[in-house]
Amino acid sequence: MQATGEFVPQDEGTPQGGPLSPLLANIYLHPLDMALEANGFRFVRYADDFVVLVRTRAEAEAALKLVAQVLEAVKLTLSESKNPSRSHRR
Repeated sequence: MQATGEFVPQDEGTPQGGPLSPLLANIYLHPLDMALEANGFRFVRYADDFVVLVRTRAEAEAALKLVAQVLEAVKLTLSESKNPSRSHRR
C-alpha cells in the first residue's frame, strides 16, 4: 500500500510488515545467528534487523565479512543503505 492508501499489487516477495515477514526472517537468518555466535560475536537481532557489537575496526570488518558470506549462502543481500560502516566517517 502506498502512503496515499492506494493498494499496489506486488509480483514477488513478502510485504514488509506482513504477518509472515518476521517468521521468514527468523528462519532465513538462523544460520547468521549461529555463525555470529560460533565466531564469538555478540549481536542483537529482531526479525530482519540486527546489530553486531564490536570493539575494534578489525572486529567490525571481520563481522561484516562473515555476515556477507552467510547472507550470500542463503541468497540474501545486506542493505547498504542500512549499513552504518558505509555511512559514517572512518
